[in-house]
Amino acid sequence: MNVAPSGTTRASSPRMASPSRSALERAASTASVSYQPVMSAKQLVGALLTGTAPDPIRPHLQVLLDEAPMSLLAKVVDELHADQGVERSHVWSQMRHLAHELQCFRTVWQ
Repeated sequence: MNVAPSGTTRASSPRMASPSRSALERAASTASVSYQPVMSAKQLVGALLTGTAPDPIRPHLQVLLDEAPMSLLAKVVDELHADQGVERSHVWSQMRHLAHELQCFRTVWQ
């Protein structure tokens, strides 16, 4: 934000873009808004690759699968495919498995 005296103008300077975070980091952060300790991207990867929900991050995963935008979940799937070589269908299947285990209510998981 800039405050300038009335009648003066200032040439706009290019904004510095904030460093982008990976989809996994954004998803872990989104799921951790209401919880301590925060779920890490590494913990999220572990849960999505194994289909298991360790007790400390169960609530985080439930929030993620029930409330995160589907576009973010799709980016997580794409990132795991690109970075780890995991088939997209496998990641979606693991998400569906976790959603059933965690009794998520979102209709896409039914």
